[in-house]
Amino acid sequence: MIRQRTLGDALTSAGQDPVLVAQRGTVAVTTLEPVDPERGQRLGLAIVTSVLLFMSLIGYGTAEAQGVVEEKSSRVVELLLATIRPIHLLTGKVLGLGAVGLAQLVTLGAVGLAGATASGLLTAPSAAASALVAAVIWYLLGFFLYASVYAAAGSMVSRQEELQSLVTPIMFPLFLPFLFAVSVLPGDPRNTVGTVLSFVPFFAPTLMPARAALGVAPWWQVGIAIVLTLATIVGVVQVAARIYRNSVLRTGARVTWSEALRGAGKT
Repeated sequence: MIRQRTLGDALTSAGQDPVLVAQRGTVAVTTLEPVDPERGQRLGLAIVTSVLLFMSLIGYGTAEAQGVVEEKSSRVVELLLATIRPIHLLTGKVLGLGAVGLAQLVTLGAVGLAGATASGLLTAPSAAASALVAAVIWYLLGFFLYASVYAAAGSMVSRQEELQSLVTPIMFPLFLPFLFAVSVLPGDPRNTVGTVLSFVPFFAPTLMPARAALGVAPWWQVGIAIVLTLATIVGVVQVAARIYRNSVLRTGARVTWSEALRGAGKT
């Protein structure tokens, strides 16, 4: 109070009106980045995309491993491998189940997009369509990457009860980026850690489409992530095919990773 009165007296003595000085001293704030009116919808699209990809990759990847174990335990795989090569059987299983998962993903995405647009919840159909296309692309990349690993893991055991201990570690590279995409990116889309991790092939199928839906991933970043993921798929498929070939005909005790890679033991 005393400070304000002293300041007012000083301004008055100097021939200045304290009220006008206070008005002129008001600081105006102008943002350099305009507010994105579609930010809320982009955030929703990013979360929905992450959830769909996570559920599809986990669900159909696990189904891939379970199918391999079932064929192995029932000895059906022995009949199949009598006429076709292991790599062809593995590729056929991945393509077949991947097509089913892709059909479900596209159906759910299209129905959700149509329903949200018709109800007025979504006023940016172009952004939603782009998110759906990105989800399809990253589903295909992610499924080829993970399904090969799941199939290789399934070929190493002879019973469904033994499968869980092998597939659980495979889920972590999917679960961790999914948590990051739905908990960190919505509040901080340009997060440095999220940006770096979105280039890592095993994390990219979940993080990069989420960043793209939020509008913070330029095309060149998406392109680099796709190239890195494709290169990783080539290497992973080769290793998975070797493990599958060396393990799928071995029954009884669980095959270790070193045995599967070396091809040691009898079939």
